Amino acid sequence: MAQKVDEVLGLPSDFSSDDRKLYQLELLADYEVRLRVGQAFDQLDRVREAVKHLAAYIEEKKENAHSVADNTKSQDVTKFSVSYCQRVARRYNYIYDRLLALRGETLTIDPSDPASRLRRIDLTKDLKIANLKVAREQGDRHRSGSWIWWNGKQPAQDVDRAQWFRAWQEKLRYDEAVNILCAEFRATIRGSAELARLWQAAAERSTVPGERAYALQHHAMFTRMSNACQGAYDEARADGVDPDTVDQSKVSAP
Repeated sequence: MAQKVDEVLGLPSDFSSDDRKLYQLELLADYEVRLRVGQAFDQLDRVREAVKHLAAYIEEKKENAHSVADNTKSQDVTKFSVSYCQRVARRYNYIYDRLLALRGETLTIDPSDPASRLRRIDLTKDLKIANLKVAREQGDRHRSGSWIWWNGKQPAQDVDRAQWFRAWQEKLRYDEAVNILCAEFRATIRGSAELARLWQAAAERSTVPGERAYALQHHAMFTRMSNACQGAYDEARADGVDPDTVDQSKVSAP
């Protein structure tokens, strides 16, 4: 039996960047990028649908496959669905690799470019969807699904709206937690610095050696607390971000 050989079509993505310049294929490469971006989003839709079907089959198996025959049949369907998910995801990764061959690292630089929302699918982690039937509980932060359910700021399809809005609300809660933590940092820094100043003033006014030593001890303690908190706050923030910015969630890392 003859071995199957992948046919090379000689598209711009089959050439290196130097060869594309040598053979003047840059214009064709731009056209291929546009086609590949559309192809990638179409394939991503197929991946989403495959994951949804797989999740539905697994849920149906849990609820209805009680007999040996039903369980065996459900296992066969599930195995086929898993295989199909892997196949369409690998096809998407192939398209994404073609885009990387054409664009390189510049693929994700411009946020206004639709291609910047694409990334490679991790076959072991990304082919999952959150169970929307089960209510969330405190501490349950790993059920938003993978990045494939996000396509910009709005859900790609109406059927994804519940998934998107649930993840969006979770994101808002995280933003609120970040802002509260930053406010506590600022309050602790300023409060400790003010207490250090007051104890310093008390030490300067006191004429009793014991009282003055006690005041200086507390001045040093609150100074250390203020400096330590300031250092932790500076380390946690992104470079160049104003520490007094009230809404830290609106600050993008450089």
